[in-house]
Amino acid sequence: MPYMGPNARKRQPERKRRMGDGKKAKDESFPVAMSVLPAEKRRHVAAFYAFARAADDVADDPTLGESDKLNALDAMEAVLTGAIEPEEGQRGAALLRKTLAQTGIDPQCARDLIAAFRIDASNTPMETWNDLLNYCSLSAAPVGRFLLALFGEHDPLAIKASDSLCAALQVENHLQDCRSDFQQLGRIYLPEQWFREMAVRPDALGKPMAQGQIRALLDRALDGVDQLLIEALALPGSISNRRLRIQAATTLSCAERLAMRLRDNDPLADHVGLSRWDWAVSILRGLLAGATR
Repeated sequence: MPYMGPNARKRQPERKRRMGDGKKAKDESFPVAMSVLPAEKRRHVAAFYAFARAADDVADDPTLGESDKLNALDAMEAVLTGAIEPEEGQRGAALLRKTLAQTGIDPQCARDLIAAFRIDASNTPMETWNDLLNYCSLSAAPVGRFLLALFGEHDPLAIKASDSLCAALQVENHLQDCRSDFQQLGRIYLPEQWFREMAVRPDALGKPMAQGQIRALLDRALDGVDQLLIEALALPGSISNRRLRIQAATTLSCAERLAMRLRDNDPLADHVGLSRWDWAVSILRGLLAGATR
């Protein structure tokens, strides 16, 4: 991914996103399923990820109206629960249904994702920081909980720390995409209350640079991310499976380094991501965590 530094590249011309244009696993700012995980487990993670990306593409499709998006998400949930047979474009839901049946994982984690994408489809605003965190409990926390359940990790401390890490990553993703979300979808995840308190117009997110109060507002969100990452520090040490512990520690390091990148660079001026050095450091930290507990 591009970042502000020696290897930075200019923001590519923006275009409207269509079905199938969403992110792939390789485009994420965190490891989706590291090769250190057993192949059988990675297969199930890939099914969960494909389902999430397909639902995300529906919610973000600028060619669909709100009712069409909601109907499509309802159909995906119906396929997931077995209420209807899959049609074209619903293969991801059918595959995840099979994964959930094979692993015995509660389908609620996937249904929570659908609930989050319904919020996206309706462009429901976030009034407060707590509203944003509640959204993250639907849009992000299920990913971590799915991974923990897949490896038989049920420690409440691990679940709580995972929820915090996933929320931090979700807010970071919102900050990375805040300009394109506003320009392409008219969507704002940052709390409306903050815009009023800091006398910032929401359309400041569409400007080419973050200056003054809008920069302060972005930093306020990063203050919240920092607190979430403190709460997430307990995650690697609370996981018994060595391979999953490596994944968790690597992801935590990626989140920490992305928070620093977002502090030091302007997500309105360019896409802020991780450098190769950031990835190398994070993977090394993950491997070290795997050797100890």
